[in-house]
Amino acid sequence: MYWKYAIKRVLYGLLMYAILIFIFSALFNTVMEQTLRAQIEEQIRGETMRMTSLNESQLENYVINRRNDLYSLYRLSKPVAERIMWRTWDTLTLNLGNSTIIRSSKGSRSVWDVVSEAIPKTLLLFSVAMLVDIFLGLLLGLKKAQKAGGVLDKSTSVGTMVVFGMPSWWLGMIMIMFFAYGVKIFPSGGLHSTPPPEGISYFFDLLYHLALPVLTLVVIGFWGRAFLTRNIVLGVLQDDYIMAARARGIPERKVLYGHT
Repeated sequence: MYWKYAIKRVLYGLLMYAILIFIFSALFNTVMEQTLRAQIEEQIRGETMRMTSLNESQLENYVINRRNDLYSLYRLSKPVAERIMWRTWDTLTLNLGNSTIIRSSKGSRSVWDVVSEAIPKTLLLFSVAMLVDIFLGLLLGLKKAQKAGGVLDKSTSVGTMVVFGMPSWWLGMIMIMFFAYGVKIFPSGGLHSTPPPEGISYFFDLLYHLALPVLTLVVIGFWGRAFLTRNIVLGVLQDDYIMAARARGIPERKVLYGHT
């Protein structure tokens, strides 16, 4: 019974996903095609600059033919409705095309190759940052709840309002400027040194390169988690079983860390 419900929900989710992709493809079709046409013109301009042996008439014919070929390749000569459908299908099938700037470590311009190469590194970074975020957020949240209304609670609440709304990319640039180029404690990028060390040194080198981005994500994230933990714990501390534990003479620290 439950598997039928699960299948129905999955199919419904896939249908909604396809509809949303189609809507976004239709909404942003003009912008994407303007960008694509500009890239095509820039590509043709770069090609013609290297053709010094052709006269003006030959260059003009080449530009026209080359533009038609590229328009046909990217289906820009098709009707608008057909172009939107093709763009929707390409997105659903993960046919993301080629990058004009970024390449993978193997030199591939395929967007899928670039993204798939970055996924393991991204998962590693966010997993480590999330673990540190949860630990510090819970610890600070319990401390705030222990002395609600105190100096620690008020000061960190102000810090939450200031830091929690910061864009991670902006804070990341500030952290790089200060720690990588100012005091020069951490590297400005990369996952390991060049050439990478071997043995146990590789692990420590990896942690060293992860330190700055993890610190950036934790600084932004753990404040909100601490504030949420504080509010939840304050609510739990009013429950009857907490009152009973205090009445039995159980130390406040044990009540806070053991019963909440």
